[in-house]
Amino acid sequence: MLRFTFGRSPADKLEVSTMAPAANMKNFSDLLAQVPSGAWVAISQDGLRVVAFGPEMRDVIEKAREAGENDPIITRVPQSNMALIL
Repeated sequence: MLRFTFGRSPADKLEVSTMAPAANMKNFSDLLAQVPSGAWVAISQDGLRVVAFGPEMRDVIEKAREAGENDPIITRVPQSNMALIL
């Protein structure tokens, strides 16, 4: 994993980590096939199930936590039929 630090002074520094290597990426297209386009979605941390979805991200996160998924993967379903790789 690569790390980058941004900022002019130590107080401004923001550390950003890059995404996982490509080998760890997963295509969620099949999993999200029944979720409406444009909806926010919470996916279980193991990437095997949709925990919640809806029009508002805040509500989706709340529903995921109520379902016992405290650290879900949150994304928005694309408007097109393109593959979604996270």
